[in-house]
Amino acid sequence: MYYTAIVLAAGQGSRMNSKIRKQYMQIGGKPVLYYALRAFEDSFADEIILVTAEEEIAFCKKEIVGKYAFQKVTKIVAGGAERYHSVYRGLCAARAEGCVLIHDGARPFLSKEILERARETLHGHAACAAAVRAKDTVKIADADGYVIETPDRASVWNMQTPQCFTYELAMGAYRKLMASVDASSGGGKKCGDASSGGQQESAHATVGEEQKSGSLSLGGKTPDRGEPQAQPVKITDDAMVIEHFSSERVRLFEGAYGNIKITTPEDMILAEAYLKRIQEK
Repeated sequence: MYYTAIVLAAGQGSRMNSKIRKQYMQIGGKPVLYYALRAFEDSFADEIILVTAEEEIAFCKKEIVGKYAFQKVTKIVAGGAERYHSVYRGLCAARAEGCVLIHDGARPFLSKEILERARETLHGHAACAAAVRAKDTVKIADADGYVIETPDRASVWNMQTPQCFTYELAMGAYRKLMASVDASSGGGKKCGDASSGGQQESAHATVGEEQKSGSLSLGGKTPDRGEPQAQPVKITDDAMVIEHFSSERVRLFEGAYGNIKITTPEDMILAEAYLKRIQEK
């Protein structure tokens, strides 16, 4: 089985209130992004595709990949306006075989144990994702902030990455998503035919043009009735794309509570403390 890691580092990180993007902020003397790349570099992954902002490709090539001698990073590609654009461009640059492991570059504490659980789950499932059980009671509220439902906490999970799929399933679902985007936004540039693996000719390829989109009217199928739906949905993770644009069920596997995503300044404080704890073990 060929494993491709797609590491996403194209986000703006607006909630950090910093001029430096969160993936380049330092914890333990190294950029946040370093740790995710190192986890895959030292894992069973065969190659890593890094997705970043177009204007930061040269910086990443020199100051991240080159400086820390990451041998498995074979391509650095330009991300898009939304997370799903960036994932799609990563898929376009990937080899059209095996499995893809899609991970947020702002999650620095990806462990060997999580990656092994991902690989084990992929042996029997075409779609799986890291998640942890919710610790707190979750409330569903209406538009005015009034509670309308309290789901059973035993069935509530907080999603993490990596989220992992066979290449064929992921590309098929993302192609349908991008067709939906095109239908609502007037079109966008596609990558090459899925069978060719997309952009293969360059060691550090830049894929596509930016597209702008917010919530989408998705044309997938509902799990129970199999009927088309057309309601605005904000795509927030890869599992949602599989849920809406394929019939495959997504199997959850245990992530880790320490597998945090750096989103706010408080997360940097937690990350420093957690890294120190790891290093002291």
